Amino acid sequence: MGLVESIGLVGSICSIAGAIYAGYQAKQAKGYSEKSEEIREELISFRKTSELAEFKPTLITARDAMDKYCTSSVESLAGVNKTEDAKLIQKVINMLSEFGEHFQQETITTFSKNVDKDLQKFVDSDDMAIIKKSERNIHRDISNLYGLLAEKLKEQQINSVT
Repeated sequence: MGLVESIGLVGSICSIAGAIYAGYQAKQAKGYSEKSEEIREELISFRKTSELAEFKPTLITARDAMDKYCTSSVESLAGVNKTEDAKLIQKVINMLSEFGEHFQQETITTFSKNVDKDLQKFVDSDDMAIIKKSERNIHRDISNLYGLLAEKLKEQQINSVT
């Protein structure tokens, strides 16, 4: 075997080894790509869960603020601040719009429309019967939204585990 043939054989062996190594590297890169996609999905899921969890205390605070108007023993508005309580309700409406991607558009629209209507009556009236009725409606809508939020959180937590 001559020098040229030996160089050709060594070159062929090196080419084959290079192709095998390139295949190995491609397989590793694909594995890293799949792993990075899994991590990306986990981060998105975690972000969604944390956004929903951020909404929960706001809903609880607003619901609790409305509780005092539900009681039948409330005969006057002494000691309550309707304006501050209304701000808490408005914050719920704003956050619902902000985190709207987690809820159906119909849910957001219905909630906002109903609560907005009752919130105006609640703020504008001095008649205790109107205030109580408006507040009860708001309280019911917030409680329903809270139930939906709890379901969404549970669903999101289950999805992040799988």
